[in-house]
Amino acid sequence: MENKKWIYFSTALTNVVCLGLGFISGILSARLLGVQARGELGILSYYPSLVAASCSLAFPQALSFFLSKDLSNRASFVSAGVRFSLVLGLLGSRLFAFFSPHTL
Repeated sequence: MENKKWIYFSTALTNVVCLGLGFISGILSARLLGVQARGELGILSYYPSLVAASCSLAFPQALSFFLSKDLSNRASFVSAGVRFSLVLGLLGSRLFAFFSPHTL
């Protein structure tokens, strides 16, 4: 049980450190960049995460669920998952490249 406590503590500590570093980098980027450069930085950091979130269609969660089962054909699930992820990524990036000028 003591090992579980360390796992929870280290996870929480890592989250706090990541939050603090994000806070510091946000303040530094706000002070060092101008108004226009901050907007460009926001767009450059927002759109890739938007593409990744909206084009995955909960596929990583489904793949993890099926791989966690005791299956004899895990290799086929993994290869199909990699191929399907590549197809979804290419399709999503093409769609967002087409629609992003209309949303800016």
